[in-house]
Amino acid sequence: MSQFGEGAGSSSLGVLRTCVELPALVLPLVSRELSHWKDAASRIPDGELRRQALSSLDKKRFHCVGGAVLALTCRPRTRDLVRCIVAIQTVSDYLDNLCDRMSGDPDHANFALLHEAMMCCVDPDRPTRDYYGLGRTDLGDGGYLDSLVETSRSVLRALPNYLKARKTVCDLARLYCELQATKHLERSVRDDLMEEWFALRAAQEPWSGRCGGLKWWEFGAAAGSTLGMFSLICASGKEDLRQEDVLALDNAYFPSISGLHILLDYYIDQDEDRLGGDLNFVSYYPSLDAADEALVRFIRRAIADADALPDPDRDVHLAVVKGLLAMYLSDPKIKRQGFSRRAEKMISAAGRDTAFLRKSCGIVRRISRF
Repeated sequence: MSQFGEGAGSSSLGVLRTCVELPALVLPLVSRELSHWKDAASRIPDGELRRQALSSLDKKRFHCVGGAVLALTCRPRTRDLVRCIVAIQTVSDYLDNLCDRMSGDPDHANFALLHEAMMCCVDPDRPTRDYYGLGRTDLGDGGYLDSLVETSRSVLRALPNYLKARKTVCDLARLYCELQATKHLERSVRDDLMEEWFALRAAQEPWSGRCGGLKWWEFGAAAGSTLGMFSLICASGKEDLRQEDVLALDNAYFPSISGLHILLDYYIDQDEDRLGGDLNFVSYYPSLDAADEALVRFIRRAIADADALPDPDRDVHLAVVKGLLAMYLSDPKIKRQGFSRRAEKMISAAGRDTAFLRKSCGIVRRISRF
């Protein structure tokens, strides 16, 4: 990906139709699943684990909403796919909280063992583990993490074509887990390890042909998204899935759509991460102007990659890209940090339908509390 091309034209009506279906069809299913997991989290015996589980469900619920849109690519199985996506994303957000906020020295082995739960989520045949085996927990989680993992696995086992996508999903999950186990370490060792990891992985298949021109933090951003996994899981619900469909989705999401997703997430959290001393990939650009330029390149490439996917799901994938922009760039953090004009330039790069979606997001946020 040495150069990001200009995005092709999109079907605005199809994108807007998908975004209308989000509150009508997807949000109620997501809300039901999150309510179930909030009830389960409230019964976790260990106080610190309980706090982190409830915090992740409360503050990061929009992550589940964004991923669950992809369930619209396989409507006959939308309900089950939302169950799976919410379970995996809840594991992701919970483990991120544990690695960020739990007391004690950062420990790579502990982070890696915790993230075995993510690998088990996407591989129904992988032996489960005591994910807290190296951690500091007094009373355990009462089976919370095991229940999330088994919910995901039960859906994947029932999908007609998950075997065709499983290796690719597991490859993406492995990248995700490696990133998480490294990025939560102390900065004195973290950055060097991240660069070494990027040099190793970007030279390997299936990523070597896609990573030309990427910075290590851009590769890290792409690895940190769950959207590529979700797109493939949802495609696995189709009876007619072909191996070339798996490859097309993987190439579309990694690195452009996934990279855009996480760079936007870090973009709006710059002040928050600075105050908390947390890693923020956007901070590695030499200036905020340089970060803006990079994001515009990702926007154009992500739209072009989504637009190149075949019907009938093309509009859903375009809606994911434009919905990411609308949701993140309508966040109140944009205005608080003085980024409103910068956000306008990014929205302009994505088209008029994205500007409309951004305005609509304020209403959806107030109704759905995210």
